[in-house]
Order: sequence, then structure tokens, then C-alpha cells
Amino acid sequence: MRIKPFTAGFELSWVAGTITRLVDSRQIGSIAAEDGHEYSFAANALRGVEFSQLSIGATVNFTPAHTSNARRAGVVSTRPMMFGVQGGPRRL
Repeated sequence: MRIKPFTAGFELSWVAGTITRLVDSRQIGSIAAEDGHEYSFAANALRGVEFSQLSIGATVNFTPAHTSNARRAGVVSTRPMMFGVQGGPRRL
């Protein structure tokens, strides 16, 4: 299964959301995004945070991705993200 991130040119599109579900035994969770959709994620999508540090209700930023049958979060971070001068994401 190949995951393709949504992009705008060469820049990744970051979306804010709130964690709504965590399954410790499977290291997976769900995010309710500002765009009104629900996205799933796995621990290997996390950047700068461990799965055990997450909590329901925490705000995260992520890159939306899609597969043939699901909405997924490609990269998930608890740190605010912004675009640098050259258009690449950077941490605040």
C-alpha cells in the first residue's frame, strides 16, 4: 500500500487537528482535523514525539495523505509548523 502526501507544488500542506483516539496495543490513533475529516496515523508517522507521550485532546499538526480506502496522516508532530523562506516546513 503506497501513501501519497497531498502537496501544493513542492511544499507539504500542514493541517492542524486534535487526537480523538489512541490504541496503545497497536500504536495507532485518530485525528479530527480542522477540515472536518478524520485521519488515522501509526506511531511510525510521529516526528519529535513518542507514541507514549500523546494524549486524547492534544493538538497536532500533520500532512494529510490518502490511500485507496482511507484518510491517513503522513507525518504527525506536536510542535507548531510553519513554512520557511524557501517554502520548506520548519519548527517554531
